[in-house]
Amino acid sequence: MSSRLLIPVIYHPTNVIVLDDKAPFLNIVRQMIDRHIPYITETNPKRVLNYLRSHTYRRDSMTQLLLRRNYDAAHDPSDNAESFYLDFSRVLALLQSPDFYKKVVIVFIDRQMPLKDGLELCREIRKEGLMTILVLFTGETTSDEVVDAFNKGDIDFYLPKQNLDRNKINTCITEGIWKFFIRISETLTGLMFHELMPLYDEQFFEVFDNIRQKYHVNAFYLLDLSCSFLLVNAKGEAKKLFVRNEDDFKDCYDIAKDSKAPDEVLQALRNRQQFPYTKGNMGYAKLVGDQWDDFLISMNKVPGRELYYAVIDRPDVEIFSFQKYFEEVWPQP
Repeated sequence: MSSRLLIPVIYHPTNVIVLDDKAPFLNIVRQMIDRHIPYITETNPKRVLNYLRSHTYRRDSMTQLLLRRNYDAAHDPSDNAESFYLDFSRVLALLQSPDFYKKVVIVFIDRQMPLKDGLELCREIRKEGLMTILVLFTGETTSDEVVDAFNKGDIDFYLPKQNLDRNKINTCITEGIWKFFIRISETLTGLMFHELMPLYDEQFFEVFDNIRQKYHVNAFYLLDLSCSFLLVNAKGEAKKLFVRNEDDFKDCYDIAKDSKAPDEVLQALRNRQQFPYTKGNMGYAKLVGDQWDDFLISMNKVPGRELYYAVIDRPDVEIFSFQKYFEEVWPQP
């Protein structure tokens, strides 16, 4: 089990901003950025700052989007600790619009600009609480001030303009976007670590990453506390990574037994071979007798872990695809 978060609760493609006062350099960068990455180039620092104010995740915005206070939780009234639960309905409602893709989570900023020093702009962005990965373009030599800014967290990366190439800039984008979504997810998972432990688990991460690659997943969203995910490819085709743990199986077995499920169903649950997949996480609680047979699906085991999963098509989920955004909305986000 890792001590750090390995899988964010949300991940999706986003815009990239490149700020430099020299148009020829911007043209060079345009040729380097992967053709599947939407980007905006700009020469004016003020316009970039204004754009970020309306197109970035704010501090705690993900908490406000997903986390709810549990006012019905039974606890000692003298206990001042608050109880929370995760509500994913608001995220799913937003998937039918291109708003997620319009977010900017990584900005490349030139250090030396006549209108504003790039490092000063980075600090201003940090001060305003605009959540974005900041990459500073530096000259041939990197000053102690830039290194100090990196160590303090004023910037996330710095790239010398000299010898800049396609691999360096696209690796920085890929790693930066992943780092961003890990960062904004840590607040949530820190509050609910014990409920979301698979997100810290190396074995589960390996399974998750293999599934991402197999189905060309470029966006995903956590769906429940068992760590099921909605997986989406660039065309907007959705699948569900359906995950269940030991407690889920034990609870389901007790319900199945009480509702007179057939013996073969009970055996499948005992052996962790199958699990009922129904509308709603607890939809199986309404099943009676032979109805259980109609909803069982085969489950795979995460090696070395008491975690079980299946990948299920979800053609019923309506999503504004990244491909549609890329072709119809960008570059006028």
